[in-house]
Amino acid sequence: MLEALSSEADHDLSTPGPTSAFTTSSTRREDPSLLSPLSADLRGLANSSIRRFCSEAVFDTIIQDYLTVIYPLVPVIHCPTFQRDLKDERHLKDVTFQSLCLTICGLVLGTIPHKFEEYRLIDGSLRYANRREAVKHIHGLILQSRPDDYFDKLSQEKWAISYMMSTTVGHFGHEKRSKMYYAETNAIGMELGIHQVSSYNALNHIEAQLWKKSFWLSFTSYSSVFF
Repeated sequence: MLEALSSEADHDLSTPGPTSAFTTSSTRREDPSLLSPLSADLRGLANSSIRRFCSEAVFDTIIQDYLTVIYPLVPVIHCPTFQRDLKDERHLKDVTFQSLCLTICGLVLGTIPHKFEEYRLIDGSLRYANRREAVKHIHGLILQSRPDDYFDKLSQEKWAISYMMSTTVGHFGHEKRSKMYYAETNAIGMELGIHQVSSYNALNHIEAQLWKKSFWLSFTSYSSVFF
């Protein structure tokens, strides 16, 4: 269904390949004691990366567009929890949540082409020549913020980040890159156990619903990514 929102193919969206953490859900916070020194240093990056991408007004508008237009097709978050986290400014303090928000911004730009010009009208200082350049910068910020131990502590949020990156670059016509991000998505899902009923026993209702949605999104996306 998302294909109907975007008909453009990108000619050059060069970003570094996937590089690089193990909570059981997106609603649980990272334990600061488990962070490496590098991860702690990256909290400063979390405080600046969204601001390096766009103004607060544009960011708020993009997030609202995701919630009202894209979310029914890509329901990778629990809306009340997500909105509460934004209100608490978690996106300025938590590197993973910051990356989730940035990936949502990239997804909106990648799947709704006409929105980019609307965002430029909101903020004339938005420096990107086109949405491809904006998404390239977003994905670069996300990959740059990943610490060395990123994959040592996995979560549904990290699954969602890889899934949306795969979807976004796929809309720009980068089939191989989309496959690589999807492989990362699938690997995170397998490690979390979203395909195993027994893995859901320790989850609360919200977490279980997110995992179920993640499983079905992974399952239904396989054919569009590889065939």
